[in-house]
Amino acid sequence: MYFLICLMVFGFGACEKESTPEEMAITESLQETIATARDCEEELIESERCFAQKAPNGEEGFTQFYFTGTNQLQSVGHYSQGQQEGFWKWFYPDGLIQWEGHFSSGKREGFWKDYYENGHVQEEGHFVACRREGFWKYYHPTGHVHSEGFYQDAIRVGKWQFYNEKGQLIREEYFDCY
Repeated sequence: MYFLICLMVFGFGACEKESTPEEMAITESLQETIATARDCEEELIESERCFAQKAPNGEEGFTQFYFTGTNQLQSVGHYSQGQQEGFWKWFYPDGLIQWEGHFSSGKREGFWKDYYENGHVQEEGHFVACRREGFWKYYHPTGHVHSEGFYQDAIRVGKWQFYNEKGQLIREEYFDCY
């Protein structure tokens, strides 16, 4: 009955119970947990995308690919038993490096570096069986550090630091996805 009277006199908003600080803290904590779980799931999905390409026409050994209709190098590397093996480099159409890294049995393995079209490093770190592992560093297109931290099984763990475009630390976040 109180609800109906309240509704008729004051409208819906006046009948809502205000949250206590404890309830608000629990709600915020739950939202952060859900967001972290979503981030962990997205990182795991992203890490599974392994872009190794099979050798065209059964090529073996050292291989160079060129952009269609040009003499501009697109990628250079080595094939072994039909899979990318060892160090590979890819290039943008203007000749600047796009990314470089190692393969083992067709999967990203070891140190990798990706670059922006302006030549600055975009990200760098290690892969183990095509999954991010260990220390990684990400950069703004200006060349200043964007973020840095550790991966374990392709998921961010521990303390991560985030920087603005001038390279100044703006926040630290802790990740615990296990």
